[in-house]
Amino acid sequence: MIKAVIFDFDGTLIDNMHLHYLTFKKVLGDRMKLEPMDIYRREGGNLFEIFTDVTRELSIDEYEVRRLMERKRKEYLSVASGLRMRPEALKLIRKLRKLHFKVGLATGSPRVALSDHMKPSEMALFDFIQTGDETVKPKPDPEPYLKCADGLGVEPVECVVVENAPLGVESAKSAGMICVALTSTVSRDDLARADFVVDSIADAGEIIKSL
Repeated sequence: MIKAVIFDFDGTLIDNMHLHYLTFKKVLGDRMKLEPMDIYRREGGNLFEIFTDVTRELSIDEYEVRRLMERKRKEYLSVASGLRMRPEALKLIRKLRKLHFKVGLATGSPRVALSDHMKPSEMALFDFIQTGDETVKPKPDPEPYLKCADGLGVEPVECVVVENAPLGVESAKSAGMICVALTSTVSRDDLARADFVVDSIADAGEIIKSL
């Protein structure tokens, strides 16, 4: 029996992945060619590992990677401040609560970043929030979703995850949870390990209600 729904944040509840890509591109400049899918397919992973991976051909040291990371964070905050959750996502979360589901959030973003995108009343809609700065092993490791389930007081098999990224799908499935994936940033083929692949938050809601 499904008792809880756990949402990813970036690209799932909020339409911000294009801003992550643009700020990566701005920070890296003309030193390398970077396409949106270079970032979208790595979404949810550790930021240091993402930077190290996409800049591998530049052969830069750890100090430079961390300097670029900090610049990227500042650039993102400058362009994304005030961006809010998708209205249809808020509608679904409120509906799930009325149906007595527990609602969780498991994101690779730090907790401070959530306050830039959610009002206190919106954060209060979640029964438990697991953030990237409170996680030792990021997605695709199952830890984020397992910790969120524990915080919600439910078993992994009682959870449905709503994701949009391949690493997030891997994390959810490794945690033993049902996963509904949105095609908001990557293709259906990229999300093939999910139990269900849908094109909208509303469609995800219909799947959840049918389980």
